[in-house]
Amino acid sequence: MLEKPSQDSSKMQIYEAYVHLQQNNLEEGETFVKEGFERTLEKLASLPASADLDCIKTTLVQFHNLLGFKNQQIS
Repeated sequence: MLEKPSQDSSKMQIYEAYVHLQQNNLEEGETFVKEGFERTLEKLASLPASADLDCIKTTLVQFHNLLGFKNQQIS
């Protein structure tokens, strides 16, 4: 099981989506996936042009994780 994140809201969305999907609570899981998409895209859009690659990579990895949950729901 994933360790519950303490601060980053987009990481928390990923954690909550994972938990709900593992409990087969698909409707709640979908809600957290959608909110996670929104927060992650907002975070990515708010990064300054001078943001370093590690910061951008972290945000894209979070987005990728949410896509994985979304694809898992479709399967």
